[in-house]
Amino acid sequence: ASHELTTDEVRRVVKLFGRSAARIKKGGLDGAEIHCTHGYLVEQFLSPVTNRRTDRYGGDAERRMRFLLEIIEEIKTTCGDDFPIGMRVSGYQDVEGGMSTDDIKAVVARTTDSVVYVNVTAGTIGALQKGVVAPYVASSFIPSGFNVPAASRIKEVCTVPLIVTGRINDPWQMEGILANGQADMIGLTRALIADPHLPRKIAKGQAQHVRKCAGLNECHFPDRVSACPVNPMAGRELELKVRLIDKPKRVLIVGGGPAGLEAARISSARGHQVTLVEKSGRLGGNIATLARDPSRKEMITLINTLSREVREQGVEILLNTEATPEFIAERKPDATVIAVGSVPVIPKIEGLENVRVFDPLQILDNPPEIGQRVLVVGGMNDNLPPVLAALYLADQGKEVTLLSENVGIGQGLEWSIQHFVLKRLLEKNVRLLPLTELIKAGPVPRLKNIFTKQATDGEPVDSIVFATGNAPRSFPEIEGEVYKIGDCLAPRRLVHATLDGARIGVRL
Repeated sequence: ASHELTTDEVRRVVKLFGRSAARIKKGGLDGAEIHCTHGYLVEQFLSPVTNRRTDRYGGDAERRMRFLLEIIEEIKTTCGDDFPIGMRVSGYQDVEGGMSTDDIKAVVARTTDSVVYVNVTAGTIGALQKGVVAPYVASSFIPSGFNVPAASRIKEVCTVPLIVTGRINDPWQMEGILANGQADMIGLTRALIADPHLPRKIAKGQAQHVRKCAGLNECHFPDRVSACPVNPMAGRELELKVRLIDKPKRVLIVGGGPAGLEAARISSARGHQVTLVEKSGRLGGNIATLARDPSRKEMITLINTLSREVREQGVEILLNTEATPEFIAERKPDATVIAVGSVPVIPKIEGLENVRVFDPLQILDNPPEIGQRVLVVGGMNDNLPPVLAALYLADQGKEVTLLSENVGIGQGLEWSIQHFVLKRLLEKNVRLLPLTELIKAGPVPRLKNIFTKQATDGEPVDSIVFATGNAPRSFPEIEGEVYKIGDCLAPRRLVHATLDGARIGVRL
């Protein structure tokens, strides 16, 4: 069982920090960073929220710093003064009763002459501590560069270079932070997953070519292989290595959504002669529509980047063109990739004729006939569509009820996104009903509890929005070498669409 460390045990942990640094040095690394943030051990000593000790390691701020100060001294004793030590701290501890930016400034002022840099981050490993607090991996629901103001204040007392990190994804924003003197360096992780070549592009004056992280946190699911919808090669560099083709093909790609665009980008980069055909007058598919939702606006950066890259690579793009079987036969491609996406599904439920019905794409046009009282039906969909449809409508001033047949609302979301979306839904007074199925539509919907099977009448509604899922868009059978990718193969998420596109691109 866990217990409060004895004073002797604390001293032993200090010694272990020194031994760890010695192993790092012996392994050939150039220095070590002490992690004093994100709710881990050192911050637990620094913070009055978690440090309630009565020995020499607890009490006022100076005594709470003793653990950190002894760790620094132990590393210097073990590794020598020529072994650089960095320190990572929070800009603020977003926990009730936690350390403010001023408190952390005091820690930095006390230690700045003993370290070679200070790295300012924010957040905690547990985003539920008497309410929703900042996660240490901020999603697109957190403003880009949210930690910069706190870092700038800490820099006032920092005598060594200061790094700031925390959802900084725009090259011009990075340059602005440095130019304004708010930090000396920019710390990047997800931005480099999205585009490993970001530093080189900026150095060459090609900032406009950077692929920006969209903050969807697909890379942060603890039980999944790291994935990135912006860079499907991340973690799959060997599988998806782009090699020039010996015998180029004439490739026809039908559909200009993210899957089709990524397939066009990769196959063109390999040397194929690529034509992309899009029935509508724009590229982006459903993502271009969904990006009109303020909660998903950063998705459009991926579409804009892919659209620019395929054009620069010489892909022939035919908008307002329907790729009928006759059109394809006339073109005589060596390979055809079908990437026509999916369409929202309205389930067959009794009573639909008695109430106005919409899908998640239609509500973005703000139709006046949707009325004031709206029921959003999520069914078994445990991801973004139901919760963001409900949030969008609530932001429009609607009275919203959200049904889910799952145990929890948005239970398939990455945890930091789930917590923030649920918080916003509750702040907007959205009525959340998990374990609930719509069994009959109408002005007074009939609901059933999944576990108890008890049926009840719901509150009166003006309209119903079904965010229960999508079905593949149909496409006629055609002859030859044909592949289906993205949602028209199986409706999933953005990360799967671009991964499908990359995989077919390297295999054509």
